[in-house]
Amino acid sequence: MSSRLRISLGIAVSALLLVVAVMMPTAWYDALPRRSGLPPFIVRGTTLLRVILGVQALIVAVVVLRGWRWIPIPANARAFDFSLRAEPNDLTVSHARVGVCLITVLALALRVYHIDSDLWLDELFTLTEYARRPLAEIIGSYRTSNNHLLISLLMKASIAAFGEHEWTVRLAVVALGTASIPAVYQVARLVMSRRSSMGAALLLAVSYHHVFFSQNARGYVVYVLFALIGTRALLDALRDDRAAQWVRYGAATVLGFLALLNTMFVVAAQLVVVAIVVLRLHRRRVPVGPLVRRATGAFAVIGFLCIEAYAVALPEVYAVITTDYTTQGTGFSPTSSELLFDLIRGVTDGFGMQVWIAAVPFLVLAAGGLFVLWRRQWAVTALLLLPGVLTAALLASLGMTFTPRYFLLWLPLAALTAVLTIDATTQRLRTWSPRRRQSLASTIVAALAVVSALSLRRYYVVPKQPYVATLRYVERVRRPDHLVVAIHHARTGIQYYGARRNVALANNYAFVETESGLDSALALRAGRRVLLITTLERVLAHNLPRLKTRVTDGWQRDTTFAATIGGGQLSVWSEKLTRVR
Repeated sequence: MSSRLRISLGIAVSALLLVVAVMMPTAWYDALPRRSGLPPFIVRGTTLLRVILGVQALIVAVVVLRGWRWIPIPANARAFDFSLRAEPNDLTVSHARVGVCLITVLALALRVYHIDSDLWLDELFTLTEYARRPLAEIIGSYRTSNNHLLISLLMKASIAAFGEHEWTVRLAVVALGTASIPAVYQVARLVMSRRSSMGAALLLAVSYHHVFFSQNARGYVVYVLFALIGTRALLDALRDDRAAQWVRYGAATVLGFLALLNTMFVVAAQLVVVAIVVLRLHRRRVPVGPLVRRATGAFAVIGFLCIEAYAVALPEVYAVITTDYTTQGTGFSPTSSELLFDLIRGVTDGFGMQVWIAAVPFLVLAAGGLFVLWRRQWAVTALLLLPGVLTAALLASLGMTFTPRYFLLWLPLAALTAVLTIDATTQRLRTWSPRRRQSLASTIVAALAVVSALSLRRYYVVPKQPYVATLRYVERVRRPDHLVVAIHHARTGIQYYGARRNVALANNYAFVETESGLDSALALRAGRRVLLITTLERVLAHNLPRLKTRVTDGWQRDTTFAATIGGGQLSVWSEKLTRVR
């Protein structure tokens, strides 16, 4: 492309951005539904978008007029310590590809199986409050944190193409969660052999928690995928400085940000790693100017695109997050015993109650492998470990609540470090041949994978939240003189599955969010006995303690249906005899 044509195109793009910034309508923004009770927005979303577009127009004009062109960084100014690890007696490339494909097929099968189990509350919120709504509302509104933008858009597309079913709600997350398996293999190749990298991919493929989040129509496992892709792409770009690598890194980071806002901690960790690389090169008296300019440009483009994607909703995002995530109903205090018990529950679920003791050696292996990982490749360690550390630091400093899912990126890190520990341990068997040591390491990894896979039996039997089983039970025991009241967070799922199963909701069910709502339902019951349905009782106790007390004082728990979501079990309550009038 000639210099004149490049400048003409650049000026045209700059002018287009400026026109959009000036002429963009705002009536649609004012018509978006908003949540009441939030603090005033610090700025209008459309104003923020206009400012960003205007700044972009100026930057594009300056760049093209200055004649910017891609100039490779000199070879001596690159980070050559990010090469793939080569080991003797390793698998061939073709054998490794076949192995990774087979493991990925296994991962897909585990994530497709029972994909049609009951949706749980947060999935239903995303479906009903966003995926069913117009595109402008998805992009411009953030009434709850269930709007993981990329997931909402993909869910909407999937439903439009195939209809509304549990499997279409989860389809995109299943596909992207499965893609994490080859992605973790690619990251592992920076620190271990092809054989061992396949072991890390296998552990992630059969991981209870990874399967769980790969069948959870939210952005957490997708954020992990793009963090892994971005990790490998960034280190490749720092080593080789190819335009395609920088583009792949940028695309992965922007998509990760669209999947989950927690990607900002991934970007912060990447900035730290790049800064350390620059400092180390500077200490070797290597000119760092070209690398600094390249990294600055990449992070600037990524930053603009990420903020631009969320610009319209960003003021509401800030208001919602700073309001909701300071209450115990949305998580746990970092110093609370509840957080510790939830972590223990997650570990025991991940290995199954019958083999939970296997979690102890696995965690020891994972922790020990951190030191091996750091010695082999400090940058990979930092890029996978640091986002969680930064998340915890920010949440603690702002007095916000913790929940284990914020640290899901540590799951592939644990798979890597567990395999590294096994490798390092078997390598100490000096009297054994290299092939015997490799075979032993592979056998131990396979045994860990089998133990981990055993826990999936319970996962497939127990839904995330058992709305259908609860409705079946209620409809079986309910008599004509019964009124069924779904309390607080039980409302959404009972309404959704009740309508889908043609349950006569109108005259026999009431849905209450508050204590006054319960009073209203009881006043209109016309002498009928009342059954209650509750779920997420910890949240109910924190958000509406008086309503929770009313439930436990006036009703007795008849039965409870188990859930894989922590606290997500559904209970059915009948009135105590003392309440009969």
